[in-house]
Amino acid sequence: MKKGGSTFMATIELNNENNDSKLSTKLKQLHEMVVLNIKQRKDKYREITNMLESYYVAFNKVSKNKGAGH
Repeated sequence: MKKGGSTFMATIELNNENNDSKLSTKLKQLHEMVVLNIKQRKDKYREITNMLESYYVAFNKVSKNKGAGH
């Protein structure tokens, strides 16, 4: 009975290690997805910021030119 119980416990421990490994892998994948998502958002924000700065510069040039004519 005791020997069977030990085998059973060893099996549970093995399963837990296997589950921990799967969980660890899933967590790593999730982390990579989050990091990639954040990087893509930063790139998108940078792109939008650059576009807004370009519009701002262009708007100022147009405003100055209109002001100079009057």
